[in-house]
Amino acid sequence: MKTNKLLAVLLLLLPFAALQTEAARKKTAVWEKPVTMYANTGTIEVTRVEFADTATLLYIHAEHTPKEWIRIAAASRLTDADGKTYRLTSADGIVPGKEFFMPDNGETDFTLRFAPMPKGTKMMDFAEGEAKGDWRIFGIHDDSFSPEIGIPKELKEKKYEGDETLPVTRYAPGKVKVRFKAYGYRPEMEAKLDGWYSVLGEKQQRRFAVKLNDDGTAEVEAELTHPSVIVAGISSVNYASIFAVPGEEVSLALDLANGQKDDAFFGFTGSLAHTNKVINGNVSGLQRLFMSSYDSLMTTGTDGWSAAEYAALISKTLKEKKEEVNQIKGLTDAARAILRMNLERTALGWQYDFSRSWEQAKVRRANIKTAAEYEKLRKSLNVPHFDAPLTDGTPMEILESDYAMFGNGLSSAYSYDRPVVINNAYNRQVATVEAFLKGRITLDAAAEATITDPALSSLVAGKRAKDKQLQEELARRGNVFFHKLDDVKPADILATILDKYKGKAVVVDIWATWCGPCKAGHKRMKPLKEELKNEDVVFVYITGPTSPAETWQEMIGGIDGDHYYLTREQYGYILDTYESDGIPTYLVFDHEGRLTFKNIGMVANDKMKEEIEKALEWL
Repeated sequence: MKTNKLLAVLLLLLPFAALQTEAARKKTAVWEKPVTMYANTGTIEVTRVEFADTATLLYIHAEHTPKEWIRIAAASRLTDADGKTYRLTSADGIVPGKEFFMPDNGETDFTLRFAPMPKGTKMMDFAEGEAKGDWRIFGIHDDSFSPEIGIPKELKEKKYEGDETLPVTRYAPGKVKVRFKAYGYRPEMEAKLDGWYSVLGEKQQRRFAVKLNDDGTAEVEAELTHPSVIVAGISSVNYASIFAVPGEEVSLALDLANGQKDDAFFGFTGSLAHTNKVINGNVSGLQRLFMSSYDSLMTTGTDGWSAAEYAALISKTLKEKKEEVNQIKGLTDAARAILRMNLERTALGWQYDFSRSWEQAKVRRANIKTAAEYEKLRKSLNVPHFDAPLTDGTPMEILESDYAMFGNGLSSAYSYDRPVVINNAYNRQVATVEAFLKGRITLDAAAEATITDPALSSLVAGKRAKDKQLQEELARRGNVFFHKLDDVKPADILATILDKYKGKAVVVDIWATWCGPCKAGHKRMKPLKEELKNEDVVFVYITGPTSPAETWQEMIGGIDGDHYYLTREQYGYILDTYESDGIPTYLVFDHEGRLTFKNIGMVANDKMKEEIEKALEWL
């Protein structure tokens, strides 16, 4: 009986509770998915703001390395447009001032509660702590609000007249001055204009980073070798792809109040200004033309297909997507050509690197969160492998056109196991020279004779002279072997190296100059090498042309041991023979050259010492 009475009372209270909830909702102003003008971090993001009578709440999404910690200072604060501050009072999901260790998937959500701000607040800044370098997020505002940041109307609404076509691309070095302005910038943001671009024959992209002036302006000079793309922008806000020609100037502006939107960049001038505007103003729509199309088709209902069936599907998809590009209104001819070439480059990757592309597509579409999930999926996949590239031989603009260097597809010609066939004579020379400069191929007399363009020939001669000088410098170092074993067949290279150390245990470290874990391993192993310096063990370091020779030369001075710089074929053979699908790879051999231990990835010093001692047991 008492239970029935209690139930009746609860039922009577429900409408009252609902009214109270509705009243509370009406008293709370909300910014869903607020806009941020600038943040000095990509770790945390404000996903929602609530203005209640008793507090202002910031809902935060954080992404960081799994198992590593982040921290929100107890002194965190909000600041309104008038400079008034509102202190952090409490938090849910994280303890202010204490380390929070990220979960396995590297993502978490928490809520920060501040003293109440007026519900009419239009914009705010967030400061995590008082110290220099603490996280700061500027210009947080509702998407419906448009801050006045002084953009001239004639610049924002600039009309771009006429069509543009891509210029004929040739190797012709020259500087491009990039003039940049961020509207809405404040000096306390302390932001930089950074970016990158590619230079013919260089393995790594050239990067730049210059601090913005107090008025949000900056200038940089890019030393291009041919008409190509310069990527420039502000980290954690947005980047623009600028199609530029050596010897010319370009300018652009960024609307920080709408920094993450498609039309954030405006005011383009200089070469291909109209093309730069239409491509950077339609990023989201254009992205749908690319990788997602191949991912979807290749991984849905196509298991067990033959190479011919896959080739036909890739070709059909490419044709359809290129036709979509041709139908998009408002594009310049130059923009259409660039987009078609990007589509072709994607298809080229699928054709010539099919197995890896297919596997990566499966992983992406599975929404993998942890390393364990990744390994489980990989083991379950039946990855298709084919003996020949999946191509129907259709000529591609990215390879055959006179503006192909813009598409950057020529640099891929020798990056696959079977070089891509190029029929355009000049483009073929460019691809050959770039592959030679990057160490992907060697040039015998017959091959070098095909390089008839004087400018390209001079690049070959310059590389040979530089290699000779480097060879002479390194020849004076007894523990460095730079191309000294070029004439050794790939199948014999490791035996040739090990034969030099008969009677000793040998630790082989397969690495690359650009590999972070490899470099961390070098530092970590220093104490172990010192501990074993009186033992009969030799540390041998092996790399190849994926590591720039000049960078390698600088780095090995701080790494005790013997160093070998192999040819692409020799280095690749070792990786294949020992099934090294990642670096660093560590191999331990005993005094007779027998492999006793192998490990891909980081290995603890205690474990390495244990394996070395096993290899030394015969003594």
